[in-house]
Amino acid sequence: MLKFEKAFMVCLLVRAKISSTIFDNINLQGLLSDKVYERVIFWIIIFGIKDYIMNTIDFFKLQSKNLHRDFKTKKPVSDNANSVWLYEYEPKYFDVELVISDFNLDEEKLTLMKAQHAIAQMAGFEKWTVLIKASESDLKIAKILYENQHKVDELMWLFYLAEVEEMNQTIFDSETKLAICEDAFEREVFDDSVSFDCYLLAKKY
Repeated sequence: MLKFEKAFMVCLLVRAKISSTIFDNINLQGLLSDKVYERVIFWIIIFGIKDYIMNTIDFFKLQSKNLHRDFKTKKPVSDNANSVWLYEYEPKYFDVELVISDFNLDEEKLTLMKAQHAIAQMAGFEKWTVLIKASESDLKIAKILYENQHKVDELMWLFYLAEVEEMNQTIFDSETKLAICEDAFEREVFDDSVSFDCYLLAKKY
């Protein structure tokens, strides 16, 4: 089957409202190439198909691939003598120099594995293997915090959670923590009054 046909059939399955239980177990990114997978997502948006929701693991995989794509835009700096950088970048998604600096990355070894490690740490996990084994609730919390990293950092969230747990005299499980996190952002507990220098170019002021 041609890649185009395969991607289009996936869209048809989604539009036909395939059972969510079955569909949630389909790893689209594993079945399709990067370009075809991105085309599927594009069609889903264009056609107004709301039945398919990218699972959280796929979300972080895509972030890793986007960071790696930004790494690959590197080209040697024109004047090495006056630069602390070996390369200059034309990133689309991330503040690459901030990522390299904060995560102490070697500019000569900007691999997909390094991108995955950086994304995992941005999301509050020690490393990628810990992220992919995390519970769905913990991943969803991580995704919310990751997408709002210009408003709140992990420490602020943990302080807020600790206050809520102290008020209730209990330690919440992951699902309750997720509900608290979602409620906090819905009520705009973390707003733009405090801003953080974040890694996502789309979130930078």
